[in-house]
Amino acid sequence: VTADELTELRKFLETCGIKLNRDVVLDAQREMGGDISTLAVRNFQRHPINQSMYGSWFRVDASCSVDAGAINKRMQAMPLFFSSEGCWTEQDMPPKPGSRQSPGERWGPVPLAAVSEELVAPGKPSRIIVWGSVLPLLNQFNLVQDQPDDFKLTYLSNNFRWLTEREFLIA
Repeated sequence: VTADELTELRKFLETCGIKLNRDVVLDAQREMGGDISTLAVRNFQRHPINQSMYGSWFRVDASCSVDAGAINKRMQAMPLFFSSEGCWTEQDMPPKPGSRQSPGERWGPVPLAAVSEELVAPGKPSRIIVWGSVLPLLNQFNLVQDQPDDFKLTYLSNNFRWLTEREFLIA
């Protein structure tokens, strides 16, 4: 067993109702082409961040699964978006070139991001968003040819707007 560099982060996230899993989500259908670690996300939960995403898709590369649960009445977590049904959680790290779904590895849709909110005081929420991958935040994944992809950048901005409690700007 290798040491997990994210142990302390994982412990903190669990206090927020979010579990960042030690796996990688792979696409058996290779929906985005040849790379099984490139996922096309089309399944968005009802949440203010996702208002502009219904009927759209978003690319996520090299993601682990992210589970959400309730901690108490004041703190609730929920999935933000999911992989397609043709994906599974590979637990062999790193995945082997011919990786296939094994018993104990779940099939999709797999949650790839989650949000959590705690009402610390009336009108004073504490919020966090956890994505299973940082790659969608990189410039190279948010360009169309050499120009910024306004659609993807708007979605990323919605994440930050929600964190700063500015939902009225999200629509």
